[in-house]
Amino acid sequence: MKTWASINQKGGVGKTTSVVSLAGHLSNTGKRILLVDLDPHGSLT
Repeated sequence: MKTWASINQKGGVGKTTSVVSLAGHLSNTGKRILLVDLDPHGSLT
Protein backbone atom coordinates (compact mmCIF):
# COMPACT_ATOMS: atom_id res chain seq x y z
CA MET A 1 0.00 0.00 0.00
CA LYS A 2 1.25 3.47 -0.88
CA THR A 3 0.12 6.68 0.75
CA TRP A 4 0.24 9.96 -1.12
CA ALA A 5 -0.60 13.38 0.30
CA SER A 6 -1.24 16.73 -1.35
CA ILE A 7 -0.61 19.46 1.21
CA ASN A 8 -0.50 23.23 0.82
CA GLN A 9 -1.89 25.82 3.22
CA LYS A 10 -2.66 28.29 0.46
CA GLY A 11 -6.13 28.01 -1.01
CA GLY A 12 -6.97 27.97 -4.69
CA VAL A 13 -3.81 26.25 -5.90
CA GLY A 14 -5.55 23.26 -7.50
CA LYS A 15 -4.96 20.59 -4.86
CA THR A 16 -8.41 19.01 -5.15
CA THR A 17 -8.38 19.09 -8.94
CA SER A 18 -4.93 17.53 -9.06
CA VAL A 19 -5.81 14.81 -6.56
CA VAL A 20 -9.06 13.87 -8.32
CA SER A 21 -7.27 13.75 -11.67
CA LEU A 22 -4.48 11.56 -10.28
CA ALA A 23 -7.00 9.27 -8.56
CA GLY A 24 -8.96 8.90 -11.80
CA HIS A 25 -5.82 7.92 -13.69
CA LEU A 26 -4.74 5.41 -11.04
CA SER A 27 -8.25 3.96 -10.93
CA ASN A 28 -8.21 3.50 -14.70
CA THR A 29 -5.02 1.46 -14.33
CA GLY A 30 -6.72 -0.91 -11.88
CA LYS A 31 -5.58 0.60 -8.59
CA ARG A 32 -7.95 0.80 -5.63
CA ILE A 33 -8.34 4.40 -4.48
CA LEU A 34 -9.51 6.09 -1.29
CA LEU A 35 -9.65 9.89 -1.18
CA VAL A 36 -9.99 11.63 2.19
CA ASP A 37 -10.61 15.39 2.33
CA LEU A 38 -9.59 16.97 5.65
CA ASP A 39 -10.23 20.52 4.43
CA PRO A 40 -13.05 22.24 6.38
CA HIS A 41 -14.56 23.37 3.06
CA GLY A 42 -14.97 19.75 1.98
CA SER A 43 -14.42 20.53 -1.70
CA LEU A 44 -13.74 16.89 -2.55
CA THR A 45 -17.13 15.63 -1.41
